[in-house]
Amino acid sequence: MFAALNGQPPLRLRRRGLAVGVAKPRAGERRKERERVTHGRQLTRAARACQTARNLYAILTAFRLACGFIKSSDLNFERRQLAMLSIEQLRGLPFFAGLNERQLQAAAELTELAQFEPNAILFHEGAAADTLYLPLRGSVDLYFNMNGRPNQRVLAGEIEANIPVGISALIEPHRYMMTARAATACRMLKMNGAALRALFETDPAMGYAFLREIAKAALERLHLARVQLAREAEPDLVI
Repeated sequence: MFAALNGQPPLRLRRRGLAVGVAKPRAGERRKERERVTHGRQLTRAARACQTARNLYAILTAFRLACGFIKSSDLNFERRQLAMLSIEQLRGLPFFAGLNERQLQAAAELTELAQFEPNAILFHEGAAADTLYLPLRGSVDLYFNMNGRPNQRVLAGEIEANIPVGISALIEPHRYMMTARAATACRMLKMNGAALRALFETDPAMGYAFLREIAKAALERLHLARVQLAREAEPDLVI
């Protein structure tokens, strides 16, 4: 019926959906396609805007340092302020579910967001426990040394997201009982242990809410240790 070029209908007919075997897109499908393209463009513009803002901040910071407007200590303070989380971000996490608005604000002021690459060490066994961690994404492996030998490590368990790591920061004698290593790329919260303990002295209800979550984490550690011991004793045992 129509002259074909290389076995295909003419381009003008293919565009209109009039060629044999070519279905004309429905109005709903065209609208969804336009929305998808528009959404993709919006995301691209947002990503470019964020990158531009980061570049401008880096340039402005370098200029301020070069001109002596700020000191390195002031810059570190600014970076810590930018890393702090908002109340809204903490409210959605199960670990902070028992806190009220005032307590969330106090916790946010002591909390920073941090990134860890795979195999990065969070802390070593026996070191002073000064930081409590809460993974948001990724997993953390816990090890302990056999008979005090650093080259003989035993895997005690793997900690997933939303389970606190480094709970010794809130429990005496405030020494890490294991070594923690990022098993994957991790995004997590860091909380100052000494500041948290001081805060709990003035707000026992907040301390109780935190320690309740810490107790859950301790029970999880115990379960992981039992599973690991069972696997060591019976490698073929299915748990």
